[in-house]
Amino acid sequence: TMRHGRLSVAACVLIAAAKLSLFRTPGSWAGPLSNSFYRRHLQAARRAAANSHDGATTIVLNDWRSEAERCWGKDSDGVVPGWIPDMTTPGTEYDPLARMYVKAEQKPQPSNPRPWQRQVDEEAGSTQQPETHRDPREEDFEQAMAFFGNASNSGSVLDVGCGFGYHACRFVLSKRFERVFALDVDWKMLELTRNAAERQRVGPDEGLLLLRADVQDLPFLDESIDFVWWGMGLHKIQDRSLGLASISRVLRPGGRCLATTIPSIMPGATAEDIE
Repeated sequence: TMRHGRLSVAACVLIAAAKLSLFRTPGSWAGPLSNSFYRRHLQAARRAAANSHDGATTIVLNDWRSEAERCWGKDSDGVVPGWIPDMTTPGTEYDPLARMYVKAEQKPQPSNPRPWQRQVDEEAGSTQQPETHRDPREEDFEQAMAFFGNASNSGSVLDVGCGFGYHACRFVLSKRFERVFALDVDWKMLELTRNAAERQRVGPDEGLLLLRADVQDLPFLDESIDFVWWGMGLHKIQDRSLGLASISRVLRPGGRCLATTIPSIMPGATAEDIE
């Protein structure tokens, strides 16, 4: 549907990806309907693990498991440090301006690498400014929540291209989700998201976990994520079909993805064109 000059893509094709040859990827096809009993129990086990206090590390691919445990696992005091893990493949880096991958001998580094800072009420309150008008991003948040449905405590949501962290924080504050993963390829955006979340007193203790990752190569297990929000990002990547296929792989059966873009700067003005 067209809204305010943007194209909102309710990616329903991802809800039943196994039925669409376009989105079949190795490992995402679970076989014929005779395997439905196995698939239901497998999904129940994965969701239970993901929703446990330490479960975030269990749904990460093996290649990134140690990095996830370093950043998201509890320390000796039982506290999640909240470092931001880098789960991008070394050797190439994505240039968001050129929308292409380039060879890189070294990975970019965050400007301020540090663990999560848990602020006390007085510290957090002193940095919050009173709202004088409705944030235009709130409409996108409400649309996403309506599309995701009304079930309470409904698993995990992935915020792709989290930017300044507005939607990631709103997802956490809604108390709708057990876990919110906010990812971006840009360290600057991730650090801005972390700063915004700290001011609002949301973080690992409330289920918010940040990571550097590429939507075209998500670091999660197959069928491990319940919902995906990809705000204004389809036009920014090199291969949107690869990005959608990657999302399809990690979405559980029945999971939902809502993506938005700007048709004027991306060929294809309808959801059918993007599919």
